[in-house]
Amino acid sequence: MSLESIRETVSTLRESREAIHDGRIAIEEARVDLHARYDRAKRRIERVDRAIDVLRRDGPDADLRELLDTLDGGVRMTEIPIGSR
Repeated sequence: MSLESIRETVSTLRESREAIHDGRIAIEEARVDLHARYDRAKRRIERVDRAIDVLRRDGPDADLRELLDTLDGGVRMTEIPIGSR
């Protein structure tokens, strides 16, 4: 093998190592994002379950504000900035 060929091989290996490193970072970022989305979805389901419990408990006399607060996670709609709804 010539010196030039060895340099090219070493360069290719370095680029490959950098690409693998970048790929691992991207996978970890995706994993974190996936867990965050899963946790948000789980909280939404829990809020819907609590709203269903309110409806079962109170039936047609259920307080609409309590239902909305339950679905919003206990935060009143007036407390949420308009752009984030």
